[in-house]
Amino acid sequence: MPNCDDMIERCQCHRDYMYYNDDAGPNTTKICLKTFLNTANWSQAHESCISEFSYILTMDINSSMVEDLIERGIDFIWTGIIYDKGFYVSISNHNQQRLFKESDQEWGQKWAENEPIHECVSLNIVSGTLVTRTCDTQLAYVCQNNGFPLPIYPITISLACPKDWFFFYLVPLTEKHCVKPFKANSASTDSTEGKEFCLKIAEDVAQNKDYLNLYKKIKKLKIEGYTNTSVCATKRIDALFGGSSVNNITANCSDKIFICERDPIGIVATVKVSPEYSEFVLSTDINKDVFTCEIFFENTIPYNNSGKGNRLYYNWFRNGVPIHVHNYSLHLSSYPDPVNANHYLPAFRQGSYSCKVLLDGYKYQFESPELDYFFSDTATYIINLYNISWLRQYSDFSRIDFSRGRSQWNKIMATLMEAVPPAIGKPEWDDLYISQRRHNGSYELLQFLFYIKRNGSLQTMFRNEKDFHWKLEHDIKNRQMRIKEWATASVELLSADVCFEKTVPSSETSYNGTLIWFETKHTKSAISEPMCLNDWRLITGECKPSVTVGAQWQPFDYLNCTKYQRAIKVINEICSSIVSDVDVNQAVPGRSDLGGIVAGGRGTE
Repeated sequence: MPNCDDMIERCQCHRDYMYYNDDAGPNTTKICLKTFLNTANWSQAHESCISEFSYILTMDINSSMVEDLIERGIDFIWTGIIYDKGFYVSISNHNQQRLFKESDQEWGQKWAENEPIHECVSLNIVSGTLVTRTCDTQLAYVCQNNGFPLPIYPITISLACPKDWFFFYLVPLTEKHCVKPFKANSASTDSTEGKEFCLKIAEDVAQNKDYLNLYKKIKKLKIEGYTNTSVCATKRIDALFGGSSVNNITANCSDKIFICERDPIGIVATVKVSPEYSEFVLSTDINKDVFTCEIFFENTIPYNNSGKGNRLYYNWFRNGVPIHVHNYSLHLSSYPDPVNANHYLPAFRQGSYSCKVLLDGYKYQFESPELDYFFSDTATYIINLYNISWLRQYSDFSRIDFSRGRSQWNKIMATLMEAVPPAIGKPEWDDLYISQRRHNGSYELLQFLFYIKRNGSLQTMFRNEKDFHWKLEHDIKNRQMRIKEWATASVELLSADVCFEKTVPSSETSYNGTLIWFETKHTKSAISEPMCLNDWRLITGECKPSVTVGAQWQPFDYLNCTKYQRAIKVINEICSSIVSDVDVNQAVPGRSDLGGIVAGGRGTE
C-alpha cells in the first residue's frame, strides 16, 4: 500500500471505498473506509483488509461513519487492536504496529469499564468505548486505508511486477494488478489478437474501459501536474502510463493500445538484522552501534529494481514488542523506548531485535530472525512474581491509570534489590518492563528486569554466576516475605544472559560417561566436555539469551558427534602426575588423535 502522508490533495479512495473527512481537525490524511456487514472473527477480518491493501479500522473514527453503522443496525465492530507479547498493539498502514494507549480525549479510544480482559478488541459504536472479545467472536468490521496518491499512483513501478511492468492499485480488487501497455501492429487489430498476445507473455488482457474511467476521474479532479488534454482513447491510456518517455510507446490517435495484465510475481526474499552478533558486546559501544534491516531477493524473474529503497516499509521489534521506528536503520542509543520513552540507559537496550519488511504492492511482510544483543559487562536478571493477591486490581499498561502503581513498584523493587551486596554496586531496574501474562482476564505473572555490573567484586565474592544467582534468589525471597502485598506470591529469579552448567547422561549420547556443558554467557560457540567431534570437526552448542524466559541451552543433536575427545587441558590435569611440562596448546606427544584440537574445555566466555 503506497504512502499518502501529507499528499491529501493527490490521494484518492478506491472505487469500493467511501471517503470521510477527518473529524479531528485539518485534513492531513485521507480516510477511505469500506464496511463489511458479513461478520467474521478477528483473524478473518484482518486477512480480508490486508487482501485489499488496507487495515482494520483503529484510529480516525469518523462521526458520519458511526451514524451510517448505527443506521444499519451495527452495534459492535472489530478494531485493529490485539493483545500480543504482553501488550495491546494497534496495527495501521503498511502493517505498522505500535503499543496502544487509551485516550479520554478521542472518541473510540477509551476502554469500557473493567476492561481490558480478552485478547481481541471491538468498538461499541453507541458508547464509543473499547470492549475486548474472544478472538473467535463473529463481528462486522471496517477496512481503512489512506488512499492512493496521483499521478504517481495508481500506476507505478513496483517490486511486485516484472521489469518494465506497472502496478495498478485502483483496478477492481478482484482483477490482476500488474499491467503493461502495448501498441498493436495496426489499428485493425481486434481484441482476440490482443488477448492471444497477452496470453503468450502474461495471463490475460485488461479492460481498457477501467483505465479510461480512471482518466476521466483524474481530469475532473484537476490535479496539478496532470495536464494532458488528449481527446482520443489511445492518448488517454498512454497518458495514464506516463507517456512515451516512460513506456517507449509513440502512440497516435490512429493507433490501438491494449493492456496485458498478470498477478504479482512470487518474490522469494530473506531478511536479516545486521551486523550479526554471535557473542556479547561492551555497553560502552552502544553509541556507535547501528542495526540495519537488510533484504535479499532470490528470484530468477527480473523485477523492477530501480529505486526499490523508496518502496520498502520497515517495522522494528525488541523482544517481540514493536518499536516506533520505521526506517532502514535503528540507532540503538537513541530510539524511543516502546514502553518508557524516558529510558535511554544502555542496559535497557539489551534484548532480541528483529525487523519486518513490507514491499510496495505486496500484502504480507518478510520477517527476519531475532538478533540477540547483550553486554558482557552487565548481568541481566529477570524476577517473575506469581500469584500476587492484588493482581486482580492491576491496571493494564494500555490504560491511562497504569502509572499510578509505579511508585509502589519502585518501592517494592528497592526493597528486593537490597539483596544485592553493596560491594557489587547498585542495580538498575526497569520498573515498567512488565510481562502481562493473563488467563481469562486475570494476570498470572509480573516480570521485572534488573541489571548488575559485572565487576571485580562479583568475581571475587562468588566462584561463578550460578553461585551468585542462588544466593541472590534466596535473599530476594526472604525480603519478598516481608512485603505484605507479596507475602503469598511465588518468586522466581532467572538469568537472562547466562546458561548454567548442564550435565547430559550417557543415555542421551553415544559417550560412555556424563557429558558437561559448562556455565557460559550468550554464545553460539559453547564447547562441551568431552568435545563433540564430527570427523575431527568441532561441533559447538548455543546458549541463547532471553529477557522473557531466561537464557537457555538450545537443542543439540548428539547424532552429529561421531567421536568424543577430552580437551587437552583436561588431559593435562589427569596426566600431570605422570607427564610433566605438557604444553596445553599442543597435541600430547605420541597421541596423534589429539592433533589440531583447540585447548580449553569451557564454553566461550
